[in-house]
Amino acid sequence: MSMICYTDTDNPCLEEVYDGIDLMIEEMKVIINAKEQDPEETFLKEVQSICVEQCNKMTTSLHLLAFALTPEFYSDEVLAKPSRVPPYRDSEVSEGCRTTLTKLFPDFEMEDLMSIEFLNFVASNGQSVSALRDKYKKDAHSWWYLNGHTSPNLQTLAIKLLSQVASSSSSERNWSTYSFIHLVKRNQLAASKAEELVYVHLNLRLLTQTKRVQGWEHKVLGCRSRAN
Repeated sequence: MSMICYTDTDNPCLEEVYDGIDLMIEEMKVIINAKEQDPEETFLKEVQSICVEQCNKMTTSLHLLAFALTPEFYSDEVLAKPSRVPPYRDSEVSEGCRTTLTKLFPDFEMEDLMSIEFLNFVASNGQSVSALRDKYKKDAHSWWYLNGHTSPNLQTLAIKLLSQVASSSSSERNWSTYSFIHLVKRNQLAASKAEELVYVHLNLRLLTQTKRVQGWEHKVLGCRSRAN
């Protein structure tokens, strides 16, 4: 509950979801071991399996890439803590980053370029003394703005990704649309059918907004051409 409340804000915290879940499971292990006298850790394993199953539904490869692009997790202050390692040494994080970069950049040359820039970021190549010091002091979004010029393509991706919030606003909008579709008089709709109708409704609204913006752009361009 504390983890959900922490991330359900209007502030960007996408990069902290994976790390927060990891720390949450470790704290639960300490609490359960202190209260349960179970040498085989049966209860602990059961609780951990439930938490891991639910957390896997909450996290995606984008969360893993955001975690790997957070400078704080490479700082000496964080790595000095017990059992802390850089994100690139986590096999799950590395696999998630590779999967995300492949999806975002299907062009092989661009993917290779992003991989090289990511390697330079992890190895701190070309980073100044102030950039290394700011890894722990500044938030990830600000750090990339100030110190990401050595990896311009990765900087653009990191700023976009680390600007995302992890709130439930999008889910609440989805539930609001679902309430209009699954009414008392239409309560016999199958779940799959209702989900398809919600999907169509949301995408139609998105297309309408896109066409409206494009229409305004055409009007502005038309006014400029007549003015010229």
